[in-house]
Amino acid sequence: MNAQLPDIQGLSIVFLGDFNPKIFQPAWFAAQGLIRQQEAEEAKVDIIHPEVVSFSLEWLALQVTREQCALTTTQEPYYVVMRDLIVGTFNLLQHTPLHKLGINIDMHFRMDSEASWHAFGHRLAPKDLW
Repeated sequence: MNAQLPDIQGLSIVFLGDFNPKIFQPAWFAAQGLIRQQEAEEAKVDIIHPEVVSFSLEWLALQVTREQCALTTTQEPYYVVMRDLIVGTFNLLQHTPLHKLGINIDMHFRMDSEASWHAFGHRLAPKDLW
């Protein structure tokens, strides 16, 4: 495989803890100055319910359940902005119990052929080890 840049790259920050999903609404983030009012108004809201909140902004997807809070972006220039949003959020919600944190990087690469795709897979996870 030739060295190449990924077609898509993403960052996800996932917290495990005890959350109140209803707090995590676009309007709340805007009221706290964590996102712009226009972003809150233009948010694509999938669901706001006591058990789960899911919405997306142009640069961020957020999903919160009672046990998990996950924020994701596929726009590298927003990695620092997402970090600042997270720090600001949990500074305000400082009594929210957080138990675990996961930081995940996703990369999608276009392969030249199916053969190169398989060759990469065999290199990444050699069959003789499995």
